[in-house]
Amino acid sequence: MLRRALSGLVLLAVLAAVTGADAQRRRMPVRTEPIPDTETGGKAGSASSNEPANPSMMIYGPPTPVLGAPPAAAPFTAPKLDAKLVEQIFSCLAPGLPQDWKRTWVVVTSTEAAVTTKFFFTASYRDEDAEEFVPCNVQEITRRITGLSDSLAPAQRRWKSARLAINSEGEYELVYDYSK
Repeated sequence: MLRRALSGLVLLAVLAAVTGADAQRRRMPVRTEPIPDTETGGKAGSASSNEPANPSMMIYGPPTPVLGAPPAAAPFTAPKLDAKLVEQIFSCLAPGLPQDWKRTWVVVTSTEAAVTTKFFFTASYRDEDAEEFVPCNVQEITRRITGLSDSLAPAQRRWKSARLAINSEGEYELVYDYSK
């Protein structure tokens, strides 16, 4: 009985491997013939006599970006936060937080006129439950967060707002908003 069950399992495993390989082969299309011309049904570009040496190795599509296409932009990334810096910022936030806080965050908004900073906390992890509070040294925290811009590329220094979030487990994240 056990031998029969084992042979059935082995047969099932072999069948699964063969079908899996066959299914994978079926899902991966491979072009081996040139694309036919839609009007004449002949080879595309058959009016010219320049036939490639190996048509199965032809690359279809424009070799360079289309004129007028915007260049691919590198995504803006926040600077690496030093845990010690976050600890220093948090040491100034901590006196204003209640015992049951779960997450706190600082939002620094930069406009042409001024830089404003607001401080929030929540006893849940929902932003909708946020309450404002006042930490020990607003100017120092604002200076430290805006000072992080020095490590950004010049194009990335034009952020509209920066949000440093810290949760009660010690995880933190800095996100810049570049929208207008």
